[in-house]
Amino acid sequence: MKIAFCADHPLFQANRIFQIKLAKESPDTAWTSILATLAKQKNFEVVTGDIALANQQTGRWNPHDILIIQLLDAADGNKLAKHGAIPFLLIGPESPLYAYNFYRKIKNNAPAFRYRLLFSGIYKTFKSYSRFNYPFHFPSFNKEDILSLKKWSGRKFLVMVASNKYFEKNFSIIPSYKTETFDWILNKLRIWQSPIRKKAIEGELITKRLEAVEYFGSRNRLHLFGSSWDKLNNLPIRWQERLRKTLDMLNPKPIRRKDKFKKIAGYKFAICFENTSYPGYVTEKIIDCFAAGVIPIYLGAPDITKFVPTNSFINMRNFRSFGNLHKYLTNISQQEALEMISNGRDFLRSPKGKLYSHEDAAKFILKLAVETAKS
Repeated sequence: MKIAFCADHPLFQANRIFQIKLAKESPDTAWTSILATLAKQKNFEVVTGDIALANQQTGRWNPHDILIIQLLDAADGNKLAKHGAIPFLLIGPESPLYAYNFYRKIKNNAPAFRYRLLFSGIYKTFKSYSRFNYPFHFPSFNKEDILSLKKWSGRKFLVMVASNKYFEKNFSIIPSYKTETFDWILNKLRIWQSPIRKKAIEGELITKRLEAVEYFGSRNRLHLFGSSWDKLNNLPIRWQERLRKTLDMLNPKPIRRKDKFKKIAGYKFAICFENTSYPGYVTEKIIDCFAAGVIPIYLGAPDITKFVPTNSFINMRNFRSFGNLHKYLTNISQQEALEMISNGRDFLRSPKGKLYSHEDAAKFILKLAVETAKS
């Protein structure tokens, strides 16, 4: 059997994603190379979607022997399915704030797949009784990534790792190319009017991130890392004006994903705000903190305590303002802080916490593939 891993990104073409070196450069996808290695032991060949499609089109591979793992609306996955390959696993690793077109089409696309790994809120939008739904646990760490703890007294105060991203409230109704016509405009209007997208914008938390940067940055209590903070034209004018002076003082620098654990390990607290509040939408942000041994200040999934223990993080929803939060952070005792960090570490070592590891994610997906091949 073959497994075709399909995603619309250059890294997921020509089998590049399975190279150990590239996997280390892009740690969020490390589970794919682990899956490829483990799958060989079960007589599976794992390739990227473009490779599978080429082999299918030349007649070398029978499409009925190809299991499709598809990220979002990946074009190669859709093409393979049309030629008879098996829609095996659909993965949705992005929020509806940005992948709103995927969420808008989910009722039509998801039921074809035998298994689905999606954020739990999405399962309320469609019904399928003959398939299997699982909550998506964002693969975030390798077990060797769990660092030894730094002394509390020697740590810096507060860190945030986030790129300067915003969300698009409105779409231009002018096509960007001469060949785009009424269909393009109609599609844009459908997306703009999508209830899922509107709900994601209502719950957006990027504004809260900017408020955190403004509050703690202006008081010289924050170190900020991430890309594109030197270009603020993606932000509303009011935020450009409010943040420019603070960002000049902070001078945020980009950071490579693979260096994040070591960088944030030297801090007491880390701001971990998701881009939107959506049921089950828990990304790597809070898990990274557990691995690095820093206390996460979390704002995101309203049901976060279904996924991680309440005593392992600071819930921003419990504070009326950043001033209240600041006071709490300043007065927290070393004993209380270290207990919280220990609780996060214990979680990562638990069966529930291991679901967020690259190793366990790969093993789980391979188990599903073996079951599918037998059926």
